[in-house]
Amino acid sequence: MLCASEIQVEIYTSPVQLIYACFQTILFLATIIGSLLAIIELSKKTTIPDSTRVLLVGSLFFANAHELAYFSSPLKVFQMSLFHSNSSCYPLASTLECIPTTTVLSMGISGNMLIQSALSVDRLLATVFPISYSRMRALPGFALLFIVLIPSFLSYSWIRSDIVLDDYQMFCSQWSAKISTRANSFLEYCSYLTVAHIVINLLIILRNQSVDKKCRFDVQQRYLTSETLKTTQTICYLSIAQFLAMFLYSGGVLLMRKNQKNIPPMVYVNVIVWVYAPPYACVSLAPLILYSLWNLKKQRQIRIQSITVQKETQDDHMRKLQISWG
Repeated sequence: MLCASEIQVEIYTSPVQLIYACFQTILFLATIIGSLLAIIELSKKTTIPDSTRVLLVGSLFFANAHELAYFSSPLKVFQMSLFHSNSSCYPLASTLECIPTTTVLSMGISGNMLIQSALSVDRLLATVFPISYSRMRALPGFALLFIVLIPSFLSYSWIRSDIVLDDYQMFCSQWSAKISTRANSFLEYCSYLTVAHIVINLLIILRNQSVDKKCRFDVQQRYLTSETLKTTQTICYLSIAQFLAMFLYSGGVLLMRKNQKNIPPMVYVNVIVWVYAPPYACVSLAPLILYSLWNLKKQRQIRIQSITVQKETQDDHMRKLQISWG
C-alpha cells in the first residue's frame, strides 16, 4: 500500500472535490432515473423502429456503465473526507486493482461512441432498404449492438496492451500515467468519430428529403421515407449533443495539459475534473431521448389533426394535383 503525498491529501480533503463529488452523485442518480424512464417509454409502441429502439437502449446501457464506474471517484472522496480525516495515511489505489473499474469506464466511453456508428448504419439500412428493413424489425439492432459490445468491452485491454501497470493513482476512474498518451489518442479518435456520425446523418437526411420529393405518388415508399427522415433527424440531434460534450472535454483537457506547468497542482486538479464532460453526455442522453419521443408523437398528432380538420373542395383538390403534376 502506498500513502498519498501532502498535495494529494489536500486534494482528497479539498472542499472543491467534496462539492464535485456531490455534484457527480446527483448526475449519477439522474442518469439512472432518466434511463429507467426512457426505457419505459421506448418499450411502448412508438414511431421509432424496433431496431433503432434496441440501439437506443444499448446507448443507455453504456451511459450507465460509464457513470457506475466513474462514481467510484466521488465514493473515494466521501470515504476520505468522512473516515480518514484524522488518519496519517491516505491510501492510493493500485492500477492493477483498478483494472475492473477502468475497463467498465473505457467500455462506457467507447460504447457511447460506437453505438452512434451503429445508429448511423441502422439509419443507412432504413434509407437504402426501407421495405426489407421494416420487415426485419429488431434484428438489425440486435446484430449491431452485439458487434458494438465486443470492441467496447476490449477497448481498455487494447489501450493497456504491452504496458506493465505497477503504479498508483488517486482514483480508479483516472487513466494510469503510463497509458495517458494512448488514452488521449483514444478520446481524440472518439471525437473525430462523432463528427463523422453527424456528417453521415446529415447526408442521410438530405437523401431522404430527395427521395420524399420523388416518390410523392408512392404511398408506401413515401411513408417509409418520412418515418426514416424523422428518426434520422432525431439520431442526428443526439449525435450533436454527444459531440458538444466530447468537444468540450477534448478541447478543455488539451488546453489545460499544455499549460499544466503554469498551473498550481491544486488548481489544476480541482479545475480539470469539471472539464471531464462524458458524465454530462451520459446524463443528457435520457432526457434527449424522452424529448425526441415526445416531439415525434406531437408532430404525428399535428399531422393527423391537420388532415382530419382540413376541408377542401373538389376544385381545390384538382388544383393541387395539377400543381403536383407540373
